[in-house]
Amino acid sequence: MRFRFELEGQALIAELQGELDLHTSPEFKANLVKLFDTHPHIKHLIMHVKGLSFVDSSGLGVILGRYRELQQRGGRLFFCAAQSSDQAHSGNVGLSEDIGICRFHLRSFETDLRRRLR
Repeated sequence: MRFRFELEGQALIAELQGELDLHTSPEFKANLVKLFDTHPHIKHLIMHVKGLSFVDSSGLGVILGRYRELQQRGGRLFFCAAQSSDQAHSGNVGLSEDIGICRFHLRSFETDLRRRLR
């Protein structure tokens, strides 16, 4: 698993590649928690998931934990470059209305996203 973070105003962008599973999710979670703790102005998490090949229940737990924190901060969770199967999975856990899902590449989505998050 490889991941990279970038702060953009009130948004944290996380680009993920590989598998988010039992072995990789603790490191990913530790990095997210540290960023959320050191940057309390973060209201939105944008996860660029085009390179993400697999997520198990531990990876989903990390994502849902940050989702709940974003809700408390009045923010949202977005998935960019999501496959259509990703949309189906989010609907299965009852989050489809609360999570933004786009099939576009992250950079083509940024301008519209900045406008909507102001």
